[in-house]
Amino acid sequence: MSRWHVDGMGTRRVFLWIGCVGVLVAGPAWAEEGCGKLFPDFTSDFTCERSARPKGSVMPMSFPYLFEDPYITSGLNFVGIWHQFPHDSVFEGGQLGVLALQVRLAITERLAFIAAKDGIAILDADNELIQNDTGFLDLGFGFKYAAWEWNGQDDQSVVLTPSLRYEAPSGQQKVFSGDGDGLLIPAISGAYHAGPWNVVADLGGNAALDSDKNSSNVFYNIHVDHAFASPIAHEWVKFIVPFIELNGIYWASAGDGSRKVNLKGLPSLPIGAVKPNFEGADVVNLGNNDVSGSNYVTMAWGVRFPMAAGFDIGASYERPLSDRKDITEQRVTLNITWEM
Repeated sequence: MSRWHVDGMGTRRVFLWIGCVGVLVAGPAWAEEGCGKLFPDFTSDFTCERSARPKGSVMPMSFPYLFEDPYITSGLNFVGIWHQFPHDSVFEGGQLGVLALQVRLAITERLAFIAAKDGIAILDADNELIQNDTGFLDLGFGFKYAAWEWNGQDDQSVVLTPSLRYEAPSGQQKVFSGDGDGLLIPAISGAYHAGPWNVVADLGGNAALDSDKNSSNVFYNIHVDHAFASPIAHEWVKFIVPFIELNGIYWASAGDGSRKVNLKGLPSLPIGAVKPNFEGADVVNLGNNDVSGSNYVTMAWGVRFPMAAGFDIGASYERPLSDRKDITEQRVTLNITWEM
């Protein structure tokens, strides 16, 4: 099968067109209004003091490798994820742990570099034939640009931010990474802030550069939160922010299912032969067969605690709403965030 076969070409063209137009039509990122300086969060003369994120608003938590909010910030985000595998998955139950560190850097007040995917995966499957292991996931990085902003009365604001990322096949095969030519990830995210309420949403896609080794999909995410002033009698905790999130993936095209599954004491087998119609949701792209046209939908609930000195801690619990579960029977995500 050709890498650029006709079934995947239309999907890739749409993804590339959305990403390129969204990032470039906004105009040169270097011609900034405001402080007009590079790396505004690192100026030593305090001329670029700014509040990139509205007071009380928080970063989304579930789908952390795909759900990118529209705010142009500089900071670090430590992500810890625990997945429980469904019993009807290729893993027959068990769990997956992920530890990652995301990096974001505001180059100007509107343009940011984002390194949103990396980390170590720890595989512990109940299927006695599968080799459990620990290894590195693929790296994902790119840029986002705040193309349009509006600030109204009564503490209201809107921002729209297109982004374009590349996920490099740099991970290790033993944790189902490092295959194919990588993914292009165009997306657009937006946020509406009104007093204590915040709504964040995005729409994007994973376009496989090798349509045999990887699948292509469209993803969407919605986050709603409400910030409450902290009742804790200490200035360290500023707000308590409960939230709810809806996440979804539509698999537009499938791979050929040739990614190898390491087995104990046996030759590796293609995942399509072991378990067709099974994918890695938002964590890994397995390039499995028979997934085209299927939907994966989850809902997450959680709380975040914006704190002094730019710190924020939070936790969320997530379960699938769709009949399709892929790698997630249930999932817990923990974040420790620091933003300048």
